[in-house]
Amino acid sequence: DAGAAGGSHSCSSSLSSSSLSWHHHGPTAKERATAKAGCYIQPPSPSQIASQMTWTTRRSEEGKRTYNLRRRQTRTNTATTTTRRRRMMMITNIPPGSSVSSSSSMSRVTRVRSSSSSSAGPEEELPTPGDGVEVMFFTNKMCPYSQRNWMMLEEKDVSYSVVEIDLEDKPAYYQTYINPNGKVPAILVVENKNIITDSRDIDEYLAKKYQERGNQGLWPETTQGQLKAKELSDIIDNNLAGAFWSWLSSSGADVEEETSLRSQVESVLETIEQRFFMQSDENANENVDGSRGEGGGGPWLLGDTFTIADIEALPFVDRLHFALNKQKGWTIPARLHKLNKWLNMGRARRSFVVSRPSEWTLNRLYKNIKTKTTTTTSNREDPLQPSSSSSSSPSSSSSPPSSSSS
Repeated sequence: DAGAAGGSHSCSSSLSSSSLSWHHHGPTAKERATAKAGCYIQPPSPSQIASQMTWTTRRSEEGKRTYNLRRRQTRTNTATTTTRRRRMMMITNIPPGSSVSSSSSMSRVTRVRSSSSSSAGPEEELPTPGDGVEVMFFTNKMCPYSQRNWMMLEEKDVSYSVVEIDLEDKPAYYQTYINPNGKVPAILVVENKNIITDSRDIDEYLAKKYQERGNQGLWPETTQGQLKAKELSDIIDNNLAGAFWSWLSSSGADVEEETSLRSQVESVLETIEQRFFMQSDENANENVDGSRGEGGGGPWLLGDTFTIADIEALPFVDRLHFALNKQKGWTIPARLHKLNKWLNMGRARRSFVVSRPSEWTLNRLYKNIKTKTTTTTSNREDPLQPSSSSSSSPSSSSSPPSSSSS
């Protein structure tokens, strides 16, 4: 009992007044109250308190170490899973803020507007291609290079999704996974995960891969036709764009300069008129210098069939005519009757109508054209696309570098 224990932490339910007389000074008021309640507890000694505190501290430190270890392991597992997913190019979810919609007039097209990098986390994934999508098409509606590929996708009846890339605020995944240069266009082939980032390479790839689909005559059958298509693309990218930009960016104050710049543009167009619009027989009426005779064929650039050559040229000639007409009051000369007829026919094709920006968009793009001096300081690269569409600066405003991407 409590008297026999003499200070142990034990309780007794049968304590009497005689058992409490063991204490030398007699019970205190607190001890009497405790005894009356049938319980007597001796406070722990300082050594016991120190031992208990040491044990509690040790358990707390062990708990912290265990928590931190589990937290680090969780982070490692998450990072490993994310790395594997990225390496395998798994397309698992649409980034937060994305919106997907389908056009009833184009049942095989799914539009995905990608969220910007500012709203996306560091582990942002590529947008999902959707059911039945064969090609993911990364584009910007301002870019004529992208319009080339858009027309090709339409002509070949490929099921594709359109991912609009904001060139001023690109999503984080685009430069990580698709194009390190951050330019458009680009495609991702869902079947084999191939990524192609040059507009001319994209058109050639699509024309060959889907040879038996849609318009089967897009890729020329003869070697000469293929070389002529490449020649035309070189003229468009290297000559026409530079001449157009020089004139469009001029102030217009110098009459002689304006006349000279206009002549340069028309000279390139005359070259296209003379060297192309071939007859079905590609050897007919060809002069020694490669030009065509007055009785040359057409109505398309390589003869009577709409080909990849027409797709490469239409977006650029259309925007050239649109911008110079708005800014300079110029139109393609009537003497270039084949080119005028070709442009009107091209503008009526469904693939061109679907892929061309609206009149309002083109007006907004070209209405604030500045002089050469202002343009040089703003580092605009290409005359047929917005200033933010390129990641590099040209050496001069009059001769933009050749490129198949923007």
